[in-house]
Amino acid sequence: MPATDPLAKIRTYSAVQLSEAIGVSNETIRRWTRDGILPRPLWLSPGCVRWRASDIERWLDRETFASDHADDPAEILTAE
Repeated sequence: MPATDPLAKIRTYSAVQLSEAIGVSNETIRRWTRDGILPRPLWLSPGCVRWRASDIERWLDRETFASDHADDPAEILTAE
């Protein structure tokens, strides 16, 4: 039986993939990253940034919950 690599199961998104997946621009991804709105990315090298799919899925779940319970839509991006 071949050994399985636990790292092979980790799915990640590039900035382009993430922007397409959640429907925002690359500039929004950069801004949300800078402002701490998105989960912290993995900096694999100076030009290679990735987000763990599991982190993004948890973030989206939290944002969806916040939007369902926010009186002001602007609160969605600042919900903790």
